[in-house]
Amino acid sequence: MTRILLIEDNADHAELIERSLKKGFGPIRLQVAASAEEAYQTLDGKKFDLILSDYYLPTSTFASSTE
Repeated sequence: MTRILLIEDNADHAELIERSLKKGFGPIRLQVAASAEEAYQTLDGKKFDLILSDYYLPTSTFASSTE
């Protein structure tokens, strides 16, 4: 089963993305974080096969936070 972390602040978008991922990957284990800060907490001690991030988040972009 593919483990995916989705960083998305819009619940409707997260739901649409989840549906698309299930169509493409089949069974998945999806964890949704609504902010970069929440994503960092989620990443602590966990492994994911794929991390997808909304480019624009309310407080920062996840990409800029990883630099």
